[in-house]
Amino acid sequence: MMSEIQAFEDHLAKLIGRRYCIATGRGATALWLAYRCIASGRTNVLFPATVCLSPVFTAVCAEKRPVFSDVTHEQATIDPVEVEKILARDKNIGALVAVHLYGYSAPVDTLKEICDRTHTMLIEDLAQALGGTDKSGVPFGSMGDISIVSFGHTKIMDVGWGGALLTDDKRIERKARELLQQLPERPDSTTCFGEVYSELYYAITKGARTDKKFLQFFNFFPELFKPNYLYQISTEQARRISQTLDSLPREVDHRRKIADLYDSILRPVTGITSFERTKHGVPWRYSFRVDEKIRDNLLSRVRGAGYEISSWYPSVPDLILSDTPRTEKYPVSKSIEKEVVNLWVSRDYHPEKAHSLAKLIETQVSDK
Repeated sequence: MMSEIQAFEDHLAKLIGRRYCIATGRGATALWLAYRCIASGRTNVLFPATVCLSPVFTAVCAEKRPVFSDVTHEQATIDPVEVEKILARDKNIGALVAVHLYGYSAPVDTLKEICDRTHTMLIEDLAQALGGTDKSGVPFGSMGDISIVSFGHTKIMDVGWGGALLTDDKRIERKARELLQQLPERPDSTTCFGEVYSELYYAITKGARTDKKFLQFFNFFPELFKPNYLYQISTEQARRISQTLDSLPREVDHRRKIADLYDSILRPVTGITSFERTKHGVPWRYSFRVDEKIRDNLLSRVRGAGYEISSWYPSVPDLILSDTPRTEKYPVSKSIEKEVVNLWVSRDYHPEKAHSLAKLIETQVSDK
């Protein structure tokens, strides 16, 4: 008889179009497994400079060294032109993490060609893009050597926790399962770890505005929070996630409609720079850019009016202090860090609420 976990794995594999699926406690756990499957002797992992910190910290937990590429203006995803240059000079890179950031499509077809040519593992991270496809209708997560999904907080399907690694390679599947069996069950301290992580993150970044030395505390995060990154999924949680997957098309449809509504009002506004969107992507947030001189004041006013709004993500290379001299400047990532604005597209944002928020932002930006 098939177990609940096996049933979930089969369900998700069919949804994305992969041969194998391994359920994990977190998307970060799945990434750790992926890093441990990198070819022996290649110690570096290439990330977009604009990315969540967890994939980077998890690489350190897997004893890999993170290196970075700049991103594109159009979609804030990793720039294949920069990737090709970096892979040509750094032969220690064993994997590239292609993140479908904000739900926008990373250029996976181009990246796959580059990775195949340089014998680099391609890890497709669709933590913020489950349910999306590229322009040809190919599902996100179906092209990388490994694909990563998350069902944690704020993800497209937020079920509280859980993740998965997907692949078509039997050798990767076998090794990842062996590694997973060595990990513990979900610790009771997970909630506390999450709260402490957030508190420390904001305290460190606040201190770093005065003195960059505060950033050195991030070097302790991989070891401190390792128990919060690496654990197995439970039977009950696998069942819960599997039961929600049938509602994924409705979730994606709602997010697209709210993003379209924002777009119709905000894209024409002078002072707002919109990212390139396609009808095939799935919005994690509705993201756009404004002048850095007004961005933080805009965030404050919108929050004061009772709406959610954020400015994720920072340019990660600036947060990771290293003794190694850095020649890359990541100009696009740094400008996005100062200018990006994210609006919620989740179910609690119905069209009337989204319309009111968009009109408020239109007024605030137009007045500047």
